[in-house]
Amino acid sequence: MILPEVNEKTYWEKLASFFENIELSEGVVSSVRRALASRALEGSGQEILWTRLFDHQLRLLRFDDAYLALNSIKSEDRRRTCLREFVTALCEEGEFGRLCSLPFASLQLDVETALEFKARNSEVDHVPNYYKLLYSYFVFKGNYRKAGTAMYRYAKRLANEARQFSLQMAGEETRAYLAAIHSLSLVEKKNAWIIGPVYQRVPKRRRQGESMDDDAEDYMGTLSVWLLLGNHLTFSFFFAVEIEPMKENENIKELGDIRKEYAVSLARLMLVPYFPTLARAREHFVFAF
Repeated sequence: MILPEVNEKTYWEKLASFFENIELSEGVVSSVRRALASRALEGSGQEILWTRLFDHQLRLLRFDDAYLALNSIKSEDRRRTCLREFVTALCEEGEFGRLCSLPFASLQLDVETALEFKARNSEVDHVPNYYKLLYSYFVFKGNYRKAGTAMYRYAKRLANEARQFSLQMAGEETRAYLAAIHSLSLVEKKNAWIIGPVYQRVPKRRRQGESMDDDAEDYMGTLSVWLLLGNHLTFSFFFAVEIEPMKENENIKELGDIRKEYAVSLARLMLVPYFPTLARAREHFVFAF
């Protein structure tokens, strides 16, 4: 029996496919490296092999080797796709410090985009918390404006998307506002603003003849409160509770605006134990100076 002649590149590629079928990443890595070393390799075939090498180095949690393979991929689209996987893997495996220290150079904005995407599309209680990772990443890079933006967006999501009010979540929201304030305080005054999400009221449609009292979830009311710390009057506020659908868009927020939202969040956190209705007043809690 005479076997067909197979060149070295084809041999190693077929062997790599065999190892992939039995899910043996170590064998894939070894075979792909030998295929890349063959002189017969060029063009799109090389791109595919570098991508396969990256994928299996990442599965083996060999992040430095995966990073080298990533930088060898020439196709921008393919490299961005791999970069998103790389960023996610580092964060999920507790290697965020490595992510901050790696020199991504021209891929820097893509790293930020990947982190921002994960923050927007993950649950607010997801572990790891991508908003906090994004904040830490920008602080490490010295971009305090973007760090403040990350924490402000996190605070707004906590305020509007938490499944159920709790003092723990309210405290997290308040701390997120405070972190945003601290970050923007380090920015030159004229640049201490961000573009953040704003949740607006959407008129609620009611059936003909239906009043607000017919809906058990609707509650309207006002209450004036004097908040005392010791014997000193600090500020006064009132609130109105109105349960309505919310709609998100974007708006410019200056440092002073965020400080007001922080004051409201802190006041609610302190007063909910005494006025439980405030737990339902997520965005319709109006601060009067």
